[in-house]
Amino acid sequence: MTATDSADRPMLDYDRLQLGEVFGPIVYRLTPIASKDYANLLRTRYILGDVVNARHDTRYYHTPRPGGEIRTTGRLVDRYVKRDRQFITVETISTDEAGDVLVESRTTLALGRPKPAVE
Repeated sequence: MTATDSADRPMLDYDRLQLGEVFGPIVYRLTPIASKDYANLLRTRYILGDVVNARHDTRYYHTPRPGGEIRTTGRLVDRYVKRDRQFITVETISTDEAGDVLVESRTTLALGRPKPAVE
């Protein structure tokens, strides 16, 4: 089984999330159709319901090389409830094959209702 198989991951439970929890890595080759979805880092550990990007801050340091490998890791740095909605904040770092930092991001996600399990 892979990290994306639902049998390997519990449903994301806000009350059990631990600050400092580490997600990933996601490793991929930069291609014209490659896209980075920060929720995919959470999906390396949990079955994820709907999320809304509530805030996003990104700093770009270097341009990635086409065809190069990119490694993205993240960690949970905050969780809180505001107006009866649950929020989590994840910091991510993407590096190239040489270990040079390409991107640092801080993303706050509003958690929605979990998606029903698919059988």
